[in-house]
Amino acid sequence: MRLLIIDDQGELWGESSSVIRTSFASSYADDGFSAYLVKNLGFAALDIYGRSCQVRVRPAITTQATFETLIGWVASNDYQRVALSHFDGDWNLELHASPDLLSHRLMQLINTKQLTRPTDFIAQESSVDTLASYPALKSLVENWDMLTANIDASGLQRILRQLTQGRYTLLRYEDATDQLLIEDTGAGYTTYGKDWPKLARGAPFENQPDPDYGHWLRDTFAEAISSADPLVHNVDAIVSTPTFGRYRLRYKRLILPFHAKGNTWLLASSAMEDRIDLRQIEGLERAG
Repeated sequence: MRLLIIDDQGELWGESSSVIRTSFASSYADDGFSAYLVKNLGFAALDIYGRSCQVRVRPAITTQATFETLIGWVASNDYQRVALSHFDGDWNLELHASPDLLSHRLMQLINTKQLTRPTDFIAQESSVDTLASYPALKSLVENWDMLTANIDASGLQRILRQLTQGRYTLLRYEDATDQLLIEDTGAGYTTYGKDWPKLARGAPFENQPDPDYGHWLRDTFAEAISSADPLVHNVDAIVSTPTFGRYRLRYKRLILPFHAKGNTWLLASSAMEDRIDLRQIEGLERAG
């Protein structure tokens, strides 16, 4: 059997490509991984057996780009047997007499079952107690009062860099404009490239290279503005980046709110964590 994957941007990948697995890492083996991509991310999988093929899709979340590449691929190949396996709470298998009939059925399913696509960004509230396994984040909580009382200190950035390895963001909330502004951010965030921290300073939090991710971050940080307690989340996000394309980020996030100089401030940091897999949970819930 030969396996081909069409991603949500309409790009076609061979089974030997490591790019997909690196970008959307999962603990699944090959068969499980392709089903995972179809069910959770709207990709299409093509299983080729000599002169026969099977198309696997989840019509409700298949993107237009995926659909166009899939239709073009089906039309350019002449198989003796064609099968369609589509997911809608469970896998449904259909046999079709020709690629033309398969294309017609695909268009019918996409048009009738297309729903709002599940978000690329998932956050799950966690407990401060879980930070015991993350020394940098735990240290921030333990030194919260000292750090926030010295917001004007010239050495604060140096301390934050050392504690977090540059993975920190200091945000200032302006009540008059309802804006979260990036006061400072460390060089430990490399998703957007090495120049991003310098360009980000002074900008609204949502003004990021991936605007959807930026607005989601702004919305999820909003609850911290009125909080007096640390907020901890597990995050599983698929972010569009200038360097890596669409890239999966999984991390433990800490947000510390405080008041100083007449403003509300948020000090945030995170630690990468590949053991977080909120999409597996999401997929199981949607499958019922």
